[in-house]
Amino acid sequence: GAVAGLTLLIRRRQLIDPAMLLLAVWAVVQFGLLYAPLSYQRRMVLGFHVPLVCLTVIALVAAQSRWPGQVKKFLPQLVMLGILLFLPSSMFALAADVMVFQQARELSYLHIDEKHALDWLRQESPTGSVVYSAVKTGLVLPAYSLRSSYVGHAVETPDYVGRKLEPNWFFAVDRPEEIERAYLERRGINYLWYGRREQELGTFNPAMKNYLELVVELPTVTLYQVL
Repeated sequence: GAVAGLTLLIRRRQLIDPAMLLLAVWAVVQFGLLYAPLSYQRRMVLGFHVPLVCLTVIALVAAQSRWPGQVKKFLPQLVMLGILLFLPSSMFALAADVMVFQQARELSYLHIDEKHALDWLRQESPTGSVVYSAVKTGLVLPAYSLRSSYVGHAVETPDYVGRKLEPNWFFAVDRPEEIERAYLERRGINYLWYGRREQELGTFNPAMKNYLELVVELPTVTLYQVL
């Protein structure tokens, strides 16, 4: 539909209209961005439906003006065809989301202790604080605490490939405190999160560290401030 609308604008020489030119450029440029060699293709498609719908409407209005009888005759079939083409993918996406939440897969729901610790960070920690945790914890931590994760979402984490391995190393074993403290200081870490995911990474014991001060203690989550 959008291709038909764009073709119609070109044939009628209507691209001199700034609004029509915007639609055409928007559709063509964003379509090209989908194939750019970047890791953002899913985000590049956001908003793409706007020019496509507008161009399709232009084509439909032109078809209605040129063939009013045929459009009226076949309109029910066209509507049914559209439903058959586009509804299944939307229903599949909704069904997949429902399944994920029904099965309570990881990160679908927060443990109540995690929620309380995140609330404490949001309310009590200074703005701009950086929290060190396992990668999966870091994925959701900023959304609820309004504080930065040292490593979390791949697109939003500098040097993600290297950083995602660091928590595995840090939480694996206890090392001399001067090594651990220097590591955290160099990275500007203000708080250390120690929950279920961090405990699974090794035998690190934050309760024995003199450079850490316990600020939140819950059954499954403890939170420490780096001194």
